[in-house]
Amino acid sequence: MAKGKQISLNIAKIELMLIGSRQRLANTVTHSFNVQIEGQEINRVCDTKSLGINIGQNLSWSKHVNEIAKTISSGIGALKRLRSFISEDTAILLYRALIEPHFDYCCPVWDGLSNELADKSQKLQNRAIRVITKSDYHSSATALRTRLGWDDLSIRRMKFKAKLMFKTVNKQTPEYLQDLFRPR
Repeated sequence: MAKGKQISLNIAKIELMLIGSRQRLANTVTHSFNVQIEGQEINRVCDTKSLGINIGQNLSWSKHVNEIAKTISSGIGALKRLRSFISEDTAILLYRALIEPHFDYCCPVWDGLSNELADKSQKLQNRAIRVITKSDYHSSATALRTRLGWDDLSIRRMKFKAKLMFKTVNKQTPEYLQDLFRPR
């Protein structure tokens, strides 16, 4: 920063969020407190969205999964309406372009899901697979996924984390990530 330049903050966009367990937050926040910058009070939130990731004060990913579930469900609905007019290959292309990116975006960050949230997202992928293959609800999603050569979402997330670690160890990521890990 050049000498004499000042950083201008947009106070209206700044949010305050305390992060902790439910118990810790309940014990800590027995009274309200105010944080001010330049005389303006900072808005306190329980969750916020940053770079497309919904972060909650308990670091539970339920809000994030619920938000992407809405988006993915509407994409699957659109795919289902189109499915009788397009080939399976085209349906797969549409899935890969419009639905799959929502499962994958920043998944190494939010992969620490509860079983309930992991199941919720997996059920969405299963539903999409059944639409793509024109299969009924009782068809085995595992068999259909195998036929398509796809991994289930937990394996996909694990592979994304493995790729990130590979890139980090091989100095293909920003230094701040590389500095988090030391080879043994």
